[in-house]
This record gives sequence, C-alpha cells and structure tokens, in this order.
Amino acid sequence: MDWFALVKHSVVYTATIYVMSLVLGAISIVGIGLVLLSHVLIDRGGLVRWWVISINNGQLDNVWLRFMVDQSLHILVLIGVLLI
Repeated sequence: MDWFALVKHSVVYTATIYVMSLVLGAISIVGIGLVLLSHVLIDRGGLVRWWVISINNGQLDNVWLRFMVDQSLHILVLIGVLLI
C-alpha cells in the first residue's frame, strides 16, 4: 500500500469536504479530523473487506458490493460529522 498516496488522497477529500461545508454550514475542527481519519481507515480497505465478508456474507471479488459498502461508510461518517 502506498501510504503517501492514501494520505494525499484523504487530505484532498477532507479539504473538499471542508470547503463545501463553508458554503453549507461549517463542520467543527473535530469533525474535519474525524473525516480525515475515517477516510484513511475506510480507504485502506480492511474495514470494507471485513464488512463484505462478515456482514454481507459476500465475496471479495464482487467489486460492485465493495464499492457500495465503501461509499456507504463514507456517507455514514459525513452524516455523523454533521450531527456533531
């Protein structure tokens, strides 16, 4: 795994969320930190793999299922941060 690329991608994602939150209503600094941390953890893939196998009883070769789980986790984090 290329940690530099993952962290760079996560920082860009978090910065984009932060800029958009300025327009729609600011997210706290704690919320921004949670977005960054969760993005790194989700995009590492371990959580998604665990969810697909343990919760969905799916196969890892199902790319669509992995994609949907990944995106759902990101959306849940964003909803949670908005509620902080």
